[in-house]
Amino acid sequence: GLPLQVDGIEAYDSNPDTLIINYASSNDNATVEHPMNNASADIRCDGHDLSQFLPGDWAYIFNPDSGGGEFFEVTQILSAPARIKHSTMDLSRAYEAGSVIMLLNRVKFFLDNSDTLHPNLMMQLPGRAPQVYAENITDLQFFYVMKNRAVVAQPAIPEDVREVIVTITARTDKADADLAGQPYRTRTITSAVNVRNLDT
Repeated sequence: GLPLQVDGIEAYDSNPDTLIINYASSNDNATVEHPMNNASADIRCDGHDLSQFLPGDWAYIFNPDSGGGEFFEVTQILSAPARIKHSTMDLSRAYEAGSVIMLLNRVKFFLDNSDTLHPNLMMQLPGRAPQVYAENITDLQFFYVMKNRAVVAQPAIPEDVREVIVTITARTDKADADLAGQPYRTRTITSAVNVRNLDT
């Protein structure tokens, strides 16, 4: 359910890897009925039901004809006429009539090694501070099986991904005095995940 400009998977072979997943949370879209005077103006969607949009939601606005779009945070929904208020710093430009607004989820996973004693797997949503998803994770790797069965570290065409191979390495919270050289016990798990919702 994504617009053409947005990839379902954004992969970064950054060792440890980073993965961003984008997906539509609703099929209910709204259309901009009046061009915005400037980037901070209200988004007018006269005649549209905006009940699916709530303050704090992150939505995506784009022009289906010319392409290009961006995420923004909904701050308030008003009626008569129906319009969406947003954080004035979110949008980079004024959007014209005919642009489309939809609710999109964007989730980023990455490792935070700033505390070398306790590296963490982090999850981040748009406009939010990263949150700890799992503690004491030392490595995260993604490989992608393409529709031609090639295995790559960074897919050139995300829609061609058919399977994601995830390898994650965790370690104990405390060092083990009985281990020489490597003071932490570690465990590595690999799982293959079939991708069902991209084009086949």
